[in-house]
Amino acid sequence: MGAVVGPSGTSKTKTAKEYQRKNPNTIILTASPTRRGFSTILKALANSVAAYSSSTALDDILRGVITKLKSSRRLVIIDESTFLRWETFEIIRNVFDAAGTGFTYLGTPRLYSQMRGDPRYDWDQIASRLTIRRTIQGITYKDVKIIADSIFPGLLKGCIDFFYSVSQQPGRLRVMTDLLKKAVKFHEVYGAKLDLNLLKELKNMNDF
Repeated sequence: MGAVVGPSGTSKTKTAKEYQRKNPNTIILTASPTRRGFSTILKALANSVAAYSSSTALDDILRGVITKLKSSRRLVIIDESTFLRWETFEIIRNVFDAAGTGFTYLGTPRLYSQMRGDPRYDWDQIASRLTIRRTIQGITYKDVKIIADSIFPGLLKGCIDFFYSVSQQPGRLRVMTDLLKKAVKFHEVYGAKLDLNLLKELKNMNDF
């Protein structure tokens, strides 16, 4: 069981989707403020592994999920896991222990503080199983250049420098990639030169 935490906009979700593309046996579930309870997540997991049951009892659904996942060597990635409730983590722990399936949580740094700071619940059972932990400390210049080159190869160094400065601000890589994609569209549709002036002009528009 592992966890990858980092600020919003550091491409955790995109990385997970790319991993899934290369490893189709991977399952990605996404939590949210309205999708955080154990029954919702368990049913979503059951649908993902086709653990269909005529019973609506959660114990039966849980057994079906465990049966489907056991010895499957699948990885389940739960994005936005900071939203999950303690009871949901406990259900996932039960599946992890019984099926031997890998689980990885993606979330903001609050995920760890959540596991340390609420004395009402026994987080030790969950935290002790996180044997792999990775923290995204920041965005490097190399990261920015790789992403920029993948979208529009050959940008001048001044543009890369500008994108690096954007990547250090709120929104980080998400804002940077959206800005570059918009600049590419202006370049292709209107023939605008994709240079530092265009990037700064787009950055100053209301949607950035």
